[in-house]
Amino acid sequence: MSAPPQMTAEQRERAARNREAAMKLRQEANRRQPVVMPPVPPARPVPPALRPTVTFRPPQASSGFRNPVPSTSASTRPRFPAPAPSRHPQQATNTASSSRQPAPAFAPQTHRPDGPFDSWSPKQEVTLEVVDHTRFKLVTRFNIDAVQEFCRSWPRRTFDSKLRAWTFEWSEYHGILAGLRNIRTANLHVKDILRSVVDYFQKPNRKSQIDPELMATLKISLWSELYEYQKNGVLHGIENGGRILIADEMGLGKSVQALSLAHYYQREWPLLIVCPSSVKGSWQAQFEKFLPGVVDITIIDKAGDIIPNHRSTNSVIILSYDMMSNKAAKLIDMRFYVIIFDESHMLKDSKAKRTKAAISLSRAANRVILLSGTPALSRPSELFTQIQMITPKLFPNFMDYALTYCDGRQMNHGFVAKGATRTEELKAIMQSTVMIRRTKDSIDLPPKNREFVYLNERNVDFQMAGLCEAKNKLENLKNPKGLEAHDSLMAYYRATALVKSSAVTAYLEKEYVDPGIDRKMLVFAHHQVVLNAICAMLNSKGVRYVRIDGSTNDRTALVDEFQTSENCRVAVLSVTAAGVGITLTAANLVIFAELHWNPATLMQAEDRAHRVGQLKTVDVIYLVAKKTADDNMILLLKKKMSILNSVALNTGSFDNTAKSNEDTTGSSKITTYFEKLKVDAAAKAAGAKDDDFDNDILIIEDDDDDWPIEIQIDDDDTDTANAGLKRPSNNAQGGPAKKAR
Repeated sequence: MSAPPQMTAEQRERAARNREAAMKLRQEANRRQPVVMPPVPPARPVPPALRPTVTFRPPQASSGFRNPVPSTSASTRPRFPAPAPSRHPQQATNTASSSRQPAPAFAPQTHRPDGPFDSWSPKQEVTLEVVDHTRFKLVTRFNIDAVQEFCRSWPRRTFDSKLRAWTFEWSEYHGILAGLRNIRTANLHVKDILRSVVDYFQKPNRKSQIDPELMATLKISLWSELYEYQKNGVLHGIENGGRILIADEMGLGKSVQALSLAHYYQREWPLLIVCPSSVKGSWQAQFEKFLPGVVDITIIDKAGDIIPNHRSTNSVIILSYDMMSNKAAKLIDMRFYVIIFDESHMLKDSKAKRTKAAISLSRAANRVILLSGTPALSRPSELFTQIQMITPKLFPNFMDYALTYCDGRQMNHGFVAKGATRTEELKAIMQSTVMIRRTKDSIDLPPKNREFVYLNERNVDFQMAGLCEAKNKLENLKNPKGLEAHDSLMAYYRATALVKSSAVTAYLEKEYVDPGIDRKMLVFAHHQVVLNAICAMLNSKGVRYVRIDGSTNDRTALVDEFQTSENCRVAVLSVTAAGVGITLTAANLVIFAELHWNPATLMQAEDRAHRVGQLKTVDVIYLVAKKTADDNMILLLKKKMSILNSVALNTGSFDNTAKSNEDTTGSSKITTYFEKLKVDAAAKAAGAKDDDFDNDILIIEDDDDDWPIEIQIDDDDTDTANAGLKRPSNNAQGGPAKKAR
């Protein structure tokens, strides 16, 4: 009989490790095995003098067992009264066994023996929330008798039937909070209001008084040009000391309100206006229309342009956000006391160079006027920097703000604040402190109708191959972050544009051009390939149109032509470059050839036509291609709109938007294409590779709860200093800034 084979050193080492692991598992199993108590036999009565004292210890958080274990000691005094002795031995056995059962999942981690309530009962939540600058409210999910009794006993309380909650004055806050925490007849968890917010509202009313002399000057100049709601906005800004966020819905005339408010403080000029590059000319036009007496206007176009050093109460400097960050040191050194930030949502990123420059300028200024119809593009966290610019004491640090209002939480990859919590309170705080917002529902404007039109699938061209490939690549990413995800997403978005371009032009030609364009229309797109296709179709049909995109220089002249010329019927527009700062009320039909990730971008573009001065109902049509990136975008847009609606910062919604099909007859070519592409290798190589966005800067942000990467387009499409991009200048040597007059 042969000897057993000898194990190698590696095999012996592996066997030893296995034995050690098995021993550990056995020990762990023995440790976790419940202790089985033997049945208690009938016992002879024990004289009272010999009975041991029974002490029950409450469970400790660090203990491995959650159940209290009784211990006997003849010398220690019981911390809790001992249970009454059982008359039946079996009953005592059941009691001992039941004491070893795990505690309920809802049991609190800390024991509170000083309260008469059951210490192991679930906590009941009580929330204190802001109502306005005079009151706060107490909210409970369920009726709690102890809390109701406490509120009724408070001398200065009011029950608001509309809010269905008890309300109190701010002077009572600390007393209410202390009283709730001292209630011992209920296990309460009190969620209070941020200390900085309480301090802000408890201070005496610091509203600024209107100066009759300054008001008289304002009334002589342009007061008569304002609508009543615009006058109220200016007065609200004066009461706030000239530090305010005017967040009226797009098209309600925020710029003229800002000019009026700034004119009230003209003694503190020169005035600095920071805005997207595309609307610098629009601001110049506003001065020509409303304040023609202001003639010293300087527009900073290039990095080489020089900011005038002289200070005058008749001087205005207009520059873009990128030029502001480029010339931040010079601007801070000059100390501007009155500043207007147009489209202030462009300052949402606290780490951006432009935002840091804007905050520094704001802290040195006396009057800071922010303008934005969409202060937050996606979520409440985007409001923080704008609030800081107006009143930094309201929310001194981002962490407290994010934890309270943005569902902030620590994740494996860092702190994330992409949600929305206590939105009603945040809305109340904003409206009571830094923001005034009016919507078109409260203004006498014609209605706006939205409709999704699903394009005829038979008009999809053969470049669907690129779409299929891009979509599959994006969906197959295991870790959808970084450059690879960005490239895949861009390919999917670009492929969708290629697919839609022919279908869009076919729809426009059939529905509007061939029958004769009976009303002026705006057509928005994002990619150059779509813009070019639309323009080529209009040229072939002899239709007169204007085009405004990122490469357009004289936007004001093109806007005037569209507004005044009866022969100019169509405006072909970049959704980012022409979506803000211009008025195109001559049109009452708006068509989107492409979608965009940010709902605010779409709403801004819609309201180029639906704004003050529009006399007709505005129809908005979104052209959608099924089984493309459009499907994902619509879901994302609905989600973001819902979040913004909760804090009263968005009035748009796609939930009830009408839907129709361009043509439902015929077989689906899209399905046919996808089936064919699985086996057609040649078709997968199709698709343009030189397509580009409309001269916009891409800012990429991680956004786990939306797409692998969220795309945001910077409206500041001319000055690109912050992106490290250089465009050829007409004046390479620099030189003095261009004078508006």
